[in-house]
Amino acid sequence: MLSDRTYSLGPPRRSSTSVLIWLLSALIAGFAIQLFFHYLLGERAGAALDRLLTLSPASLQAGRIWTLASYSFLHDTGAMVLLHLLFNAMWLWFLGRELLPLLGSGRFLALWFGGVALGGLVWSVTHWHSGGELIGASAGVMALLMLFTCIQPDHRVRILIFFVPVTFVAKYLTLTLAVVDMAGMVAFEVLGMSSPLGWAHSAHLGGMAAGWIYFRWVYQREWRNPDRPAELVLPRWLRRHRPAAAPPPAESLPAVDACSTPDRLKAEVDRILDKINSHGFGALTPDERQILDRARGLLGKSG
Repeated sequence: MLSDRTYSLGPPRRSSTSVLIWLLSALIAGFAIQLFFHYLLGERAGAALDRLLTLSPASLQAGRIWTLASYSFLHDTGAMVLLHLLFNAMWLWFLGRELLPLLGSGRFLALWFGGVALGGLVWSVTHWHSGGELIGASAGVMALLMLFTCIQPDHRVRILIFFVPVTFVAKYLTLTLAVVDMAGMVAFEVLGMSSPLGWAHSAHLGGMAAGWIYFRWVYQREWRNPDRPAELVLPRWLRRHRPAAAPPPAESLPAVDACSTPDRLKAEVDRILDKINSHGFGALTPDERQILDRARGLLGKSG
């Protein structure tokens, strides 16, 4: 983590939570619009809003492809009013604070909406003939949870269950949820048994799959770390027509060594930290990572 590095302490140069706050605000705004349409404009207006934004096999058949994303901004306004939204918002906030500095804004949003879309697709295929409607951001949350677990499997997570704090190890929590969702998908969505909670288990599994795919095919390949498994090599049929990336020119980065002045060293580290905030660790070149490692030692000695 950046906070573990001696040269990254102090006030941040750029906010790393703006995308997270915007996403949370969008979920709250979507819920407020739902309440306005359903309870102030009447059920007819509420039904029109649901038809426009809710995901269903019928909406996809009618060409409303945007519902693969828009459904995530709607939440239950019935008996579970607020609880559905609060649960998703709580997990988005917790996981977003951990993952956003690692991924950067663009990759974080890509993972979120990728989880939402893949979760929606898996649910739609499962319910293609039986019908139904899907709302809620749980698939995106599951994508974040899966990636977080892949990166930090032994991290201890404290959550509230009926307002009682309970601590889980991330890998066991995610494994338990995956087993529950698999069983729920088979029993309640495939076999048609009555579900007491009405969870969209297939959408949860689709979100988890998106998080795992991102970890295996993007995160591991972009962030070389000797403590993690070697990066995966794409199958030949995927990389056949992709030209090999040219190595960066040797003079593209200023040399940073023991003879560099503190001001020059700090300026270069600030530039690299800004790049991490904008694009994530995966965007760094090997030379930039070496500079960070050397800078840590140099600045530690000078302190």
